[in-house]
Parts: sequence; C-alpha cells; structure tokens
Amino acid sequence: MTNIKRVSAVVIIIDDEIITLYKPEYDWYELPGGKIQDGETETEAAMREAREEIGCDVTLEGKVGVYDIVTPTGPKRISLYSARLNGEPYPAEPDTFPRLFRMPIDQVADYNVPDHIFEICTQYILKRHKKSA
Repeated sequence: MTNIKRVSAVVIIIDDEIITLYKPEYDWYELPGGKIQDGETETEAAMREAREEIGCDVTLEGKVGVYDIVTPTGPKRISLYSARLNGEPYPAEPDTFPRLFRMPIDQVADYNVPDHIFEICTQYILKRHKKSA
C-alpha cells in the first residue's frame, strides 16, 4: 500500500485573483503549502509553509476542505485553509518557485494547475455569482 503524504496549504484570493506559485519542475501553478512535520498541526504547517514560500505571514480564516490528489511524487492528502496576507508576498524559495502569480480566477482553465485548484476556483466563481444574483 502506498503511503499518502499529508500536506497543508493556503488559498489566498485577492480581487478575484488567487495567489499561486509556478513550479517549473512540474510546469504547473500551485498553492503555497507543504508537508506537515512531525508534531505539527495542520494549521501550524499551513502558516509555516506560507511564510517559507511567499515570504510573509498569513492569518487563517477557515478550512476549505481536504483534497486527495496524485502528483508526480505520489499521492497527497491536502488540508486546505483560506487565508489573508499580513504583508507583501514574493517568491521566497526562488529555486523551487521562481515566480509568484496572481491568477485571475475566471481564467484558471487557461493555466496548468492541479485539479483541486481548478475545483476551488470553480466553487468560488459559483458562490460569487450566487451572491450577485
């Protein structure tokens, strides 16, 4: 049986754009996040990974959900939290993520993203249209 790596990540949406990091190794955009370390909670990991990858602290606002995905390195279970920035983000790990990109949510289908990011953006768009109707 394959072990599923537990990771925690944040989704940050500002002015209908989602903060993503470009990962050339996989030629895709992903959310700030990473492996949950031993003795660390999901929320602690989400905040630590955001600080490490986008160079600023975040405030978690709530749990978005849990997503099982398969990446080139194997299966992962992602605990995803909505968050807001406490500073100006930048690619703090440029060797891994050379570019931070504010991806327009309504254009997510035009970019190479993991399925869970596409799903999150689609749900956000649907909620936004419900509120404006």
